[in-house]
Amino acid sequence: MASNKISKFTLLKRRPDLTRDEYNNHWHTTHAHILASSPAFWRYTESYVQNHVLPIPAALAHGPEPPFDGIAKTYQKPRDDLVKDDFFNDPSYLTVVRQDELNFLSVYECTTLYNIEHIVKDGPRSGVKYLSFLRRSEGLDHEQFLDYWIHQHAALVKIVKPFYSLVRRYVQHHGRLDLHRPMAGEGKPETFDGVVELYFDSVDDLEKAYTHPEYLAILRPDEARFIKGPSMRFVVEERPVNKANSGGS
Repeated sequence: MASNKISKFTLLKRRPDLTRDEYNNHWHTTHAHILASSPAFWRYTESYVQNHVLPIPAALAHGPEPPFDGIAKTYQKPRDDLVKDDFFNDPSYLTVVRQDELNFLSVYECTTLYNIEHIVKDGPRSGVKYLSFLRRSEGLDHEQFLDYWIHQHAALVKIVKPFYSLVRRYVQHHGRLDLHRPMAGEGKPETFDGVVELYFDSVDDLEKAYTHPEYLAILRPDEARFIKGPSMRFVVEERPVNKANSGGS
């Protein structure tokens, strides 16, 4: 079902002189505090989650390693123009937040994707999350890809019980390609037709789902009908960042 909520994924690339641990620590402490305490950020934002990358099981490691080190996800407050009326254009972003981003990010290699959320299976956000960034196969336009994904593929996923029973939550994010942009506002952004979020109780359950014979025999061939492979995929740990309390003691 479409929730009509606008999700925004920002794919982050760390500075080359930082280790993954140094990058994660700065992002989750210093940078998270800056955003949590920013009234301007929360004027545009309903919620903010940092997705910290975990090792991907060997059985799922198809294709090259993703060129990004983390994914910031927000839900956006409704407004008429999501690009012009955006935190990235707010003076406090340019004077405060951008200055800190330069301390840990290669900002000109980061990219932002806007999407419309469709919840296929509602459930808990606990455990581990599998994120896959999808591009449509040749011969399909964007709308044909989205239509097949939500109507044909999602229905097929539901009837493959050994896979679907292990999935705790399943969300499709349908890309608004007209809104994708480089985070720094310069250059050409990465574009993806959609993003899928799948939640599992554990990495073991994730691996069981994607190596089950019924997934390999039924769902994998169907994915090839509309997805250009290999997809860019991550196993992540969600770390929510809450708005700082601006009240009294």
